[in-house]
Amino acid sequence: MAIAWTPEMTTGNRWLDREHLRLVARIDELLEAVQSDRPAGAVEVAMRRLGDAALGYFSSEAECALRDACSSAQAAGPARAALIALLASFRQGYERHGPSEEVVARLQTDLVAWVGEHIPGPCADGLPCVRPGS
Repeated sequence: MAIAWTPEMTTGNRWLDREHLRLVARIDELLEAVQSDRPAGAVEVAMRRLGDAALGYFSSEAECALRDACSSAQAAGPARAALIALLASFRQGYERHGPSEEVVARLQTDLVAWVGEHIPGPCADGLPCVRPGS
């Protein structure tokens, strides 16, 4: 099951929404690769694409936070660490057990929870860069 972008994830900041949409798309790509039992190489490519999107997002978010003295800087580190830990745990389970029901279900649950906690969070309404139509 894909996570899929929803209107509730929209912050009003075009850059932030585009980056969040890209992360959600890459998360969905990984979930699709695992759930459809694609070869390990395809799962690895999906993981790498998600990792690259996350790296780009967190790097840009950190720059934005420094430039605007934005409070999201405090949340970027824990969000990044949580996603790294989640993907490392998935990789370990996948390498040991393949795309078992348990591994796939845990990945789905963990990614849904991460998205729910970090996109658009934290408290997007209070961020200086989030203004309707910006």
